[in-house]
Amino acid sequence: MRRAGGFVGHDRVEIRYMIGSSIAGIPRGHTPLVVSRGRRQRLIANREVLTIRFEALIISKSRHRAINKRTIIISTTEPSEPGIKSKGNRRRRWWIALSLIVALVLMIRPALWGIGLFLVYNEVPVDAGSHLLLLDGAEIDSVAAEAWQKHPDRRILILQKLPGRPMELGVLPPFDVFIRARLEKRGIPKDSMEVIPGNALDQASHVKQLQGWLKAHPDAEVVGICDQLSGRTWRSQLDHILLADEAKRVHLHAVVRPNVNASNWWKSKVGIIFTLQQYLTFLYSDKGAEK
Repeated sequence: MRRAGGFVGHDRVEIRYMIGSSIAGIPRGHTPLVVSRGRRQRLIANREVLTIRFEALIISKSRHRAINKRTIIISTTEPSEPGIKSKGNRRRRWWIALSLIVALVLMIRPALWGIGLFLVYNEVPVDAGSHLLLLDGAEIDSVAAEAWQKHPDRRILILQKLPGRPMELGVLPPFDVFIRARLEKRGIPKDSMEVIPGNALDQASHVKQLQGWLKAHPDAEVVGICDQLSGRTWRSQLDHILLADEAKRVHLHAVVRPNVNASNWWKSKVGIIFTLQQYLTFLYSDKGAEK
């Protein structure tokens, strides 16, 4: 390949003579090919036959010497129908698509994990505090029972909830009755348990229910036992509704469920629904809450 001439400017253009067929009167063996930044690949890929006037290029670059001031034909050595992509161009696009798919697969798991980790709020170990408060989550009664066995002088607080339809029909016992029965089976005496009365339905109502108890027990330090994915929503509700000195006396201990937690919540329908509920609660339910 022998270079005949060229100029350097904003768009670099080179004229190269390649061995090929005779085109528009140009002798065989001297087929010109324009090589510029973006147009080179498009020209080679599409194998287009184009006509260009070099005067337009040279006028804006008058400080460079002129190459040619007449109309010439720019072509590849093997012209074909316009729009036909070369194998190399298609291969490059396949590699780009494959790279994007691989990057998406590698990034989606950490992204989902990050969504779950945002909801995690674990402040203190379960052994801290003078009172244990059962908030939500699976196996919270067993965690409370194990903590009580280490410190039998602590009391376990149970929030009374608004009974649902199955409880009204007598199919299921009320929440506080159910939890107290489970704790008694684990060896917790009745005088170590206390039910905070109320008909709370959501987290905000439970916090207001707890607020009345905190005012009656100004020296109590409470550790709330909750699900790993609900810790941040509980902390948000506590900070928005309770007074500053009351909120400081309530701490959270998150319990990790094996089947639904920050590392696998997207693998089950229950985990997806629960995570979505916690995000909606965190974003909207505490708006306008009054101290």
